[in-house]
Amino acid sequence: WYQVIPVQTFDKSLGAFQASGTLVKINTKVFMKALGSVGSVQIKGNTATSQIQTGGTYFVGNYSQLQVSFWYQSVSTSVGDRFTVQISSDNGVSWSIVRQFSRNTDWTSNSVWYNASVQFAKPAAAQSIRLRIATSILSSGSLYFENVSLDGQ
Repeated sequence: WYQVIPVQTFDKSLGAFQASGTLVKINTKVFMKALGSVGSVQIKGNTATSQIQTGGTYFVGNYSQLQVSFWYQSVSTSVGDRFTVQISSDNGVSWSIVRQFSRNTDWTSNSVWYNASVQFAKPAAAQSIRLRIATSILSSGSLYFENVSLDGQ
């Protein structure tokens, strides 16, 4: 695997990502100490959709397979809360879901860090993509993300 988007730690900023929605912020109280982190990105609930997405496009023309890797944790989430990993090959005009994560299916406990890796075929003829993590948290909970990266092969 070759690095397309370097690991985004969210220690002090959103890095290559931008926030969409007012309930997204850097959190320095909930983070994965084992990774050497000092912060994470927090997306709070009580909204239909909040998200983080890359601010620009990333060249993937030489790859046939892509992989998004990250750590995530929930606090006070409920059944029905979920998030999706999405990509766009037309600079954000349209988005395709490559994987959905749901409470009680993909994570069962609050305040536990989970590691995720999503592999998928690069869209046909795509030369560049954008990456987005969109949440649907209808409870009063929050999701936290750390060490998000995109690799290709």
